Parts: sequence; structure tokens; C-alpha cells
Amino acid sequence: MKNQKTLIEAVAGIKDVELLLIGSGPLHEYLKKMANDLGCSERVKFLKSVINTELPQLLCSVAYLLLYNNSGRVGIPDLEAMACGTPVIHTIYPKEPHPDVLEENANKAKLSPQAVRQANIEIKE
Repeated sequence: MKNQKTLIEAVAGIKDVELLLIGSGPLHEYLKKMANDLGCSERVKFLKSVINTELPQLLCSVAYLLLYNNSGRVGIPDLEAMACGTPVIHTIYPKEPHPDVLEENANKAKLSPQAVRQANIEIKE
């Protein structure tokens, strides 16, 4: 679970940020409606998939990767973004220790839209 609902709620409160969600699943239409209802549908973009060879270019084109999952674990997307030099905002999850790679290379946000908004401010500074 990547917690897309929380990301959309956070973006609704940040006027100068666009959110790109990659993937398709059972919540796709619900998430599109949610973005519309919150007034941020023009800033929330959906891509059904990305070809692996296009991923580095995509990661280099974004301001940062926000990996907002419920486990707090480091995944391949974190490492791919770091390899491209793209800043990472990663979930703080109290039950899991953070590997050194996150401690040194990622901003961390708690599980709330407010924390994501604050991390957005900090990473821009």
C-alpha cells in the first residue's frame, strides 16, 4: 500500500506541487474522483505504467520522490531515485529501523498530510 489517498490530501494543501501517481489498480477511479472533489485534479496526474528504460529519465525530471508507504521499508523506488540524484522523502514508520541509506540520503515524513506538506517545504530549502 503506497497510501495514495494521503498523498492526494497533502497535494490538495500545496498549491505549487504536482503529484504523479504511477500504476493502476482497484482504487484508480476512486483516487481520480477524490482529487477532483478536493479541487486538485489538475495537479494530480495518473500514469498506468512506465517502461523500465524510461524510468531514469522520469526520475530525473521530478523535484523529488515521495515514497509514502505503510511499512517504512526501503524499496527499489528509493534506490532508483537516489541513483538518479533525485531527492527522496520517505515515511517514518516507528516499528521499523531505518537503514543507513535513508538516514543519510532522505528526508523523512510521518504518516499524515501535514507531515508531507512540511517535508515539501524542507526539501525545497
